[in-house]
Amino acid sequence: IVRQLKSKGIGIIITDHNVRETLGVCDRAYILNEGNLLESGTPEEIARSPKAKKIYLGDGFRLDEGQWIKKEERKGSGKESPGPLFE
Repeated sequence: IVRQLKSKGIGIIITDHNVRETLGVCDRAYILNEGNLLESGTPEEIARSPKAKKIYLGDGFRLDEGQWIKKEERKGSGKESPGPLFE
């Protein structure tokens, strides 16, 4: 469903505690705590972020490349998504 929406240029916001699933379908992710933005970035940036690991993911968190949408697939129209979570 997310891929179909993206192909039509429709963005969506996903709120979820399943980090692996969410990072697997988004262009950008945001980690919030009590309404405060703690970290943001691409799935790759979030998965590698020392701050995100310390605050939310845990030191042992790993996300293999095969678990997220490749950059080439995310670009779609050739533009990176600047905002909400897109697949």
